[in-house]
Amino acid sequence: MNLNNMSSFNPLNNDLKVLPNSRGLYFICIRDKKKLPLLASARFKKIYGRDDILYVGISKKGLRERDYQNHFRGSARISTLRKSLGALFGWKEVDRVRYEKEKRKKNKYYFKSELEEKLTDWMKNNLILFYFLEENTNVLNDLEKYYIGEISPPINILNNMHASSLNAVFIKKLKKLRTNYNI
Repeated sequence: MNLNNMSSFNPLNNDLKVLPNSRGLYFICIRDKKKLPLLASARFKKIYGRDDILYVGISKKGLRERDYQNHFRGSARISTLRKSLGALFGWKEVDRVRYEKEKRKKNKYYFKSELEEKLTDWMKNNLILFYFLEENTNVLNDLEKYYIGEISPPINILNNMHASSLNAVFIKKLKKLRTNYNI
């Protein structure tokens, strides 16, 4: 798979209907990493020589209806990407009422609704999604592991914690930020 032959979805310019609701591998990229100052110590690989790869994931249920909705319109409770971005913004305020209702679920929480809305707007304005369609789940799992290992996207924690990782130091900081919530 060539990273420079992927399809793209720009939440600012594209209608959501053009994003396929198929299985695939996706890369979420940040247009300008200066828009999130804590990313300054992270190291990036690029798509098309311009967009910094922030996160790699796989869609087993559908890019549009599951993955885009969870990450770009969801909550920190269902999106590790949102949880990490909120931590990088320094947000520590969680919705205690919603958390108390679900506290049996370890590390599952919501940011306050105004912060979730702010994050949704920020993501639409600053992130772009690149994707490659693939129906075979085994192939998807292998591709995700390969690209996380090869690229070391700074927001991916799972499968990206080995000491030789390009972003090992940054990921340690991110993990600590993600555990410092007032719950």
